[in-house]
Amino acid sequence: MSAITSCAWSPDGTVIASGDSTAIVRIWDASTFRPLHVLDTTKTMTYKVSEKVQVTFTRDGRWLGSVSNTQYCIWDPRSGKLHKVIGPDSPQRYIRYDLMRSVPFDPEGLRIATISWSGMVKIYSIEDQLGGPQLILRPPGGTNEVAFSPDGRLLLAAMKDGTVRVWDTRTGAQVFRLKGHEREVHTACFSPCGRYIASASWDYTVRVWRTRDRACVSAFQPRNARVSHLAFSLDGNTFFFMRDGGTIWFDV
Repeated sequence: MSAITSCAWSPDGTVIASGDSTAIVRIWDASTFRPLHVLDTTKTMTYKVSEKVQVTFTRDGRWLGSVSNTQYCIWDPRSGKLHKVIGPDSPQRYIRYDLMRSVPFDPEGLRIATISWSGMVKIYSIEDQLGGPQLILRPPGGTNEVAFSPDGRLLLAAMKDGTVRVWDTRTGAQVFRLKGHEREVHTACFSPCGRYIASASWDYTVRVWRTRDRACVSAFQPRNARVSHLAFSLDGNTFFFMRDGGTIWFDV
């Protein structure tokens, strides 16, 4: 029996996508819960390392992404057809270096950013079905998570060296680096307006930074509990995080 490993609601609320422990993605009618498409991601796998699948919709709902430890697939959720597969650079580097674990879409749904276990970050065009990465970043020390800014011009990374690094997505140049955490940063995100960045570290602290001058405007320790997820409200005025024991929110 398979276990559900992730699910996502389409932006228009009409369909739900789920991924399971056997690398199967299903698309369901949200009103009747009738299965519309069954997508077998194992058919495009060269090597099977982990079969757990995470799913994500683009903001406009045009594309559905599914990611496992071995590849990233982009699907048309309306037809169920496979649009693009992103895998390792070569079979020799596959197992050790190119196990993908986090793949966000940019705000316009035109690009995706991938992280490999080696810490390498790559940005791909979704429309270019056969093309390689548009941009390759090799940050030192390893990368835990990446996220696009609301306008898509910047990409941030939560780093194992305890910093948050931000790059220009067109040139690959590092724009700035945020320092303040004492241990590795495992998650970070932009506010919807792009004025703030929130970060959480294994030093048990959460920090909120102002992007304009890179200043840390708030830092707190949620009772020695590790924070697993960060999020801003849509207006950017309220900040939420999940920790052991519940969800906490603050006025930014």
